[in-house]
This record gives sequence, structure tokens and C-alpha cells, in this order.
Amino acid sequence: MCDNKKVVVLLQHLGRGGVAKSVCALADKLAIGEYAVEIVTLKKENTVPNKPSSRVSHRNLNKDCSLLARARMICWFPREFFVLLLPFIVPLKPCNAQSFLRSLAQYVAEEKPDILISAKPYCNIIAAMAVSVSNHTPKLILTEHTSLSQDIASR
Repeated sequence: MCDNKKVVVLLQHLGRGGVAKSVCALADKLAIGEYAVEIVTLKKENTVPNKPSSRVSHRNLNKDCSLLARARMICWFPREFFVLLLPFIVPLKPCNAQSFLRSLAQYVAEEKPDILISAKPYCNIIAAMAVSVSNHTPKLILTEHTSLSQDIASR
């Protein structure tokens, strides 16, 4: 397993839903091949309906206080202050994902994955931010998932 490339898949949770199901299927397929795969989630759940195989490890990140997360974003990305202002810094109830930025950056620096795959919008944003402040730069794959039937129905 030491010679295998390490692939990390970032996901909000492994709860019910199509994204978790497809990410677990992807992780299982990658783990059959030449990759050491770990799913990293932001939200710990008591029941996990979508469980990856035993070949895939799973880890939950630690959450920061919302105010600390906002302050860290301002310190780490001062040039992007106005871009971050409305979606991340000003809201009374900001997105949950930004509170995991420090943990993810630390994880990337310590674990040194070769590839980081992220699913869902806010996970994609913090994945890109974490890689940019980390001293290790894995290949970053950002994915968006949609329910095709709902997308077609809304048109």
C-alpha cells in the first residue's frame, strides 16, 4: 500500500443521497486498482447508509469555530477579501464547510495525497483554498453532481 498513489475524496457526509452513493462507488473502484483511497467527510453521522468497502478508509475532519474560520479566511486570503465577503464572511449563518478549512489544509500537508477529489460546491471551494495554503499540492479534481431528472423538469 505504500507504493500506491494516495487518493482522497472530500465529501460533506456519507448520508443518504446520490452524491454519497456515487462517491462511495468511485472510491471502491479506485481502491481495487493501484490506489490507496480515503474518504474524508466534514460531518460525522451516527448511521452511514452509504458505506464504502473495507479497502477504503474513512476519516472525519475537525470543525473550527465559525468566527475563527472567518478570521482565518481573511488572514490567508487578504487579496480575495471582497470576493469572500458576501458568501463567507458577512452571513450570520455561514456555510458549514468553511469551518473545516484549517483541518483540511492540515490534513493535505500531513497526509500528502497525490490526488484530491472533491464533490459538491462548498467542498470544492474549501478544497481549492486548502490546497492553495498547504505546503503540499496534490492534483485537484473538482466535481459537481446534479439530479438529471430534476434538472430537466425545471426547464
